[in-house]
Amino acid sequence: MARAGLERPFLLRLSGPRHWFLNGEDQPRLGERMAIGAVIQTKGGPLVVVSTHLESVSAAAGRSLQLAGLIDALDTNFHGLPVVIGGDLNTGNHIGGDFRDETLFSHAIARGFAVHGGPETTMTTRPSLITRWPDRDMKLDWFLTCGVTLGPVQIIPALDADGHPVSDHDLITAQLVRCDVCPKGAVSPSHASACSAPPAIA
Repeated sequence: MARAGLERPFLLRLSGPRHWFLNGEDQPRLGERMAIGAVIQTKGGPLVVVSTHLESVSAAAGRSLQLAGLIDALDTNFHGLPVVIGGDLNTGNHIGGDFRDETLFSHAIARGFAVHGGPETTMTTRPSLITRWPDRDMKLDWFLTCGVTLGPVQIIPALDADGHPVSDHDLITAQLVRCDVCPKGAVSPSHASACSAPPAIA
């Protein structure tokens, strides 16, 4: 959903084993990991916005490969446009729980992206009615930006007015301040202007 019209919408199936074609084990589903996105026309020019959910049932190398494929696709189809990628990157899963051990961050930075996750010590998961591991506290949710300046990232507790959890993930938000050229990421290198977008991307 978006306040502005969505142009050139796309769906990208991410690489890796199809873990979720399972029969009765863990979280049986019919599907696979993917990214969806579109171009939003702001007052300052076009902005590519992407939502994704990387694999939890893999090690760091698998998630890094998925992110690399996503950035390659953005670079091919939206070269030079500013990009915001947001989502559950499943950082820390199957590598001991520490997001700092993920290789996808260094890959993103090498491709011209900045990493935004709010305060380093603030996790983004919480116990909820659907949490299978209530004692596990992880930092899974991030923004990756190229050619975009964000204001401070906020992590808002997913609690209702009575303090009950409404999700097992907290809300991560950021103010989009400015868009410029994305040097290595994702048509025209001449695009460089202030970008007035909706107040928050979440």
